Amino acid sequence: MGNALPRRHRGAAAKPKEEPHSTGSKPDGTNAVAVHQCEETLPPSSRDDCSPLGRCCCLPKDRLQLLLLKRQLRRLHRALTTPFTPDAWNTVEHGWLLRSIWRNLRPGESYSRKGAAWKLCGFQGNDPATDVRGGGLLSVQCLAHFCEANAPAMRAMLDELEGAAAASPDGMRFYPLSTTAIVMVTKLCDALGVSERMRGPISARELEVLLDSPYRASISKMLIPSARRDGFFGLFSLLLVDFHVRFIANRTTYMMSQKLLNETFADLEKQAQRCRSFKELWNVYCLNPAIAQKLQQTPGPEAPSASQPSSADGRRIRLAGHLL
Repeated sequence: MGNALPRRHRGAAAKPKEEPHSTGSKPDGTNAVAVHQCEETLPPSSRDDCSPLGRCCCLPKDRLQLLLLKRQLRRLHRALTTPFTPDAWNTVEHGWLLRSIWRNLRPGESYSRKGAAWKLCGFQGNDPATDVRGGGLLSVQCLAHFCEANAPAMRAMLDELEGAAAASPDGMRFYPLSTTAIVMVTKLCDALGVSERMRGPISARELEVLLDSPYRASISKMLIPSARRDGFFGLFSLLLVDFHVRFIANRTTYMMSQKLLNETFADLEKQAQRCRSFKELWNVYCLNPAIAQKLQQTPGPEAPSASQPSSADGRRIRLAGHLL
């Protein structure tokens, strides 16, 4: 026929017209971004499932936030209940987390799985895996991420502790930074309800009861991801830096560190209850110059440094389920 299109154009001509959005209005761009940021942290097999989260761009904001919160709590519980086994053949990604911590805290030194150098990294013993205890994989993920995102600040904090201990007559103005960070992870999980202090993580059935409960901890609203520093990692970062700043400023000793941690955590809960978003909470904490200095020592993406991971290391950490 004379008016027939060439073969290569027939597919384009036959392309059906796109259907309008089911709500008759443009989807909320903010909601779409939030969904994408939450989905991109999931394994590929979980992103395209038939869960409501994959189709919630047109949901009301409160409904969307509830779905995001439930997914975040499930991810936290899954990482918390995953044992940290850096030496097992089928969990080599756990060992990559230790290598990431070592690379950022001992740059230029050959990696050693065990040894006295781990004490200089803030652990209590020669084997960092023994300090994890009930924190599971989640605690090491948080510590590795903080060391990666705030490597200069973490090294400065270790140096400050070493100087404080050397200046004190009995050497008690010191605390194991990395081990205390692991304790902070479990404390945050206790507050969120996914674990119960000495009992450890709650069961899968108890988790579903928690998710269906109308009660929400004051810090739970801070779990909704909207930027790289938000969510659980952001809360962990604020708690760790605030505790360290208070420890140094108040000339606290190791025997008083538990009391100081309880006070610091109580203040975090109070501030989270007053603030409407994590950004507001972050800005409140950064009013303290010492905290702001620690949290802003990270080089930006346009100014990479030797402490930043290579692309290969970054992929390995993401494979380990790193929480952003």
